[in-house]
Amino acid sequence: MEPSLTPLDTAHFQALQAGQTCQSGPLTITHTGNPLAEVRMAHGTASLTVTLRKGGTIVSAVLGGAELFEQDQAYEDLAQVTRTKGNPNIFPVFNQMPEGVILDGAQAPLPNHGVARQEAWQAFTSHDLPGALLLRLTSNDRTRQYYPDDFTYTQCITLAPEQYTITQQIETAGAFAVGFHPYFRVSDKRDISITGIPAGTRYWYLPNALSKRDKDAIIAADRFATYTPGQAGSLHFAAAEVNHHFDLTGQHGDIVMTDPGLQRRIILQRTPDYRGLTVWSEAQASAVCVEPVTDRSGFLSPKTSPWLGRVTFRVEAL
Repeated sequence: MEPSLTPLDTAHFQALQAGQTCQSGPLTITHTGNPLAEVRMAHGTASLTVTLRKGGTIVSAVLGGAELFEQDQAYEDLAQVTRTKGNPNIFPVFNQMPEGVILDGAQAPLPNHGVARQEAWQAFTSHDLPGALLLRLTSNDRTRQYYPDDFTYTQCITLAPEQYTITQQIETAGAFAVGFHPYFRVSDKRDISITGIPAGTRYWYLPNALSKRDKDAIIAADRFATYTPGQAGSLHFAAAEVNHHFDLTGQHGDIVMTDPGLQRRIILQRTPDYRGLTVWSEAQASAVCVEPVTDRSGFLSPKTSPWLGRVTFRVEAL
């Protein structure tokens, strides 16, 4: 079943132990107990792998018979956490805070994209949500060094043959941003197209070559451009890197990335609170990141607690 946007009853969560396998209809959930603490979901030919050890990251999703994500070469290295590819979790900041900013009550600036992708997560199941994998991260002494507010960050993941869905629940009194940083495999960036971003949408271009100070100045001065759809427009992969931060406030349509080389389209659906969308790829990268977030680069905002949001990634063959 697909979870509704109602608060999750964590009182009914049952910890998934290392080596444990749960069967729910056609779906199987297995905690491998390996050094990466991988949890695997399988639904027919579809599968999904999460590493609890490395930030609760979905590192693999096989949908429609093909891998969705790029995996980093250092994945097996337990000491390398912050560059884990796949679909890392972003919380409580997207990108970076302005240079030198330390939150009141914290001891150090927030790391790039926050703390969630650096922490070890816990896995659960629940009789109330058959077929769902539940992940949870709670504040601790390490997270409080950077983000002083206590929090509980819960995800409910469901898997179908051609899609998976993540419902997020954040409980905290602090301001925050939350979202995802998916590294989608592509055949050739010059051939892909991204649709669903209306003409005239505001965006901020933050080239990787710029210094942190220069990027901060663009954001602080609100120096935005307006989007022209099409490969010859302002999102142009043939021009090497892209780093475009779009404001999708009030825009609820699907975002679609079409890849003729891999003969598929990836469809991103999200609830309205994901008001930001970043499209990012380094010049030499073989992946394109299409990132749904609640707040744009370096911004935190207060939200109702518990806050609930949902993102779905679906694959269709061309």
